[in-house]
Amino acid sequence: MATDISNIAQTAYDVYRTFDEVLMWWLNPSLVAPWVDLKFRYLDAVRNSIGLAETTVDVLQRFDEVYMAKVEAIQTEQDRLEAIELLETFHREHPPRHC
Repeated sequence: MATDISNIAQTAYDVYRTFDEVLMWWLNPSLVAPWVDLKFRYLDAVRNSIGLAETTVDVLQRFDEVYMAKVEAIQTEQDRLEAIELLETFHREHPPRHC
């Protein structure tokens, strides 16, 4: 997974550098403003992706450490009911997102 993240980060950086290369060497002067706007929109999208990834990692770690640990420790009917309640709480706190 770390290799995948590293590859994605490198690709994002390469795309960023390409924006500058195109701006310096290839772009028609009349297209500079739209190209710069596109570059900043790209950077915003990358920042948003990073923020979403960080949030998702935190939620998944919490789910694994707290909620799955509770489910894996079920031995009695009371344990099962408590796990269900805990999972319902998690679901309320983190409802599914639809793209």
